Amino acid sequence: MHHNARMEYRYMCLVFSLGLCLKGYIMKLDLQITSTLPIINGNLNDVKRQLVAKLQQSDLIVDSDSVKVAKSMATSINKLKAEIAKKRKAIIAELSAPIKELENQAKELENLCEESRQKLLSQVKVFDDKERDKVKELLKKELQTTYSKYEVKAEFQIVKIEDLAIISNLTKTGLAKKARTAIDERVLTCKEQQGKIETRLLTLDSICFKAGLQSPLKRENINHFLMMENDDDYLEKLVSLIKNELNRLEDANKLKEKIESQSKRVKSSQVPNNEPKPTKYSHFKNMQEFTPIKRNIGKKTYVVTATFEVTVNESMGSSLEQMLIDKFQKTGFKQIPNIQVQEKLSVA
Repeated sequence: MHHNARMEYRYMCLVFSLGLCLKGYIMKLDLQITSTLPIINGNLNDVKRQLVAKLQQSDLIVDSDSVKVAKSMATSINKLKAEIAKKRKAIIAELSAPIKELENQAKELENLCEESRQKLLSQVKVFDDKERDKVKELLKKELQTTYSKYEVKAEFQIVKIEDLAIISNLTKTGLAKKARTAIDERVLTCKEQQGKIETRLLTLDSICFKAGLQSPLKRENINHFLMMENDDDYLEKLVSLIKNELNRLEDANKLKEKIESQSKRVKSSQVPNNEPKPTKYSHFKNMQEFTPIKRNIGKKTYVVTATFEVTVNESMGSSLEQMLIDKFQKTGFKQIPNIQVQEKLSVA
């Protein structure tokens, strides 16, 4: 392939004026870059026409007779392509060399600036961190002072101040006014919540008595909804709880009446303790006189009903049924009886 390329160069001078202000002092740097820009001439269009004409000879139909020729032509075309690429890369590398050198030198200057900048920023960060620590300490002191001012109990001291720990909240005389105002507003919100909860607890007894409860609910009974923000939602929960308690007491009274009735029937059927109970063999003067009659023994089903009282700690009341079931299981009973445990209510 014929190749003839001519490169002409045009001169250019670039001058940059840089200014650097450091502690009020302006340092000027004159960065001058001169270059001769190349003008590239060649006969690439002529070569292209010649190449197209030559490559047209490769337009053939490959068959069993021409396959070897096709492979040889493909190899030759590949070599020609590689030669063109080699020339291209060599010229571009030659033209790019001064550009890469300029790029490396300029980057070196940039890196010098960046190193100096990072040193300053690292010191600025250390300073800013110390200033923020000062703000945090002032905020904590102001918060405790404000809690005491409004007599907010520990339970309601839930103010967050992390977002106020910024350098702009630090003045020469201490904490900025806007920060103190923000703390005051947040503590007042806690104070309002405290007053609301205290009012709910103070009125709890009267609400319970008016609803018909003889013993008012305690705080532990309503803790799971005591802190609700909305008063209507709180009252709805409280009314529901009181209704459930009234229903429970009503059921307990009915049970008390039933137990008392059963107790009276049991007492009326009992034999006095001072009278001996007749036994199956009481008419025999001596048990040796009794000779049992042998007979076939079969299986019968008996229904056994036992009523008894047991006194235990109140905390064990809910466990009595399971304790009795466990006893029956240990004795070998295959069928566990139906056991009902009821609290014996004293008659006023």
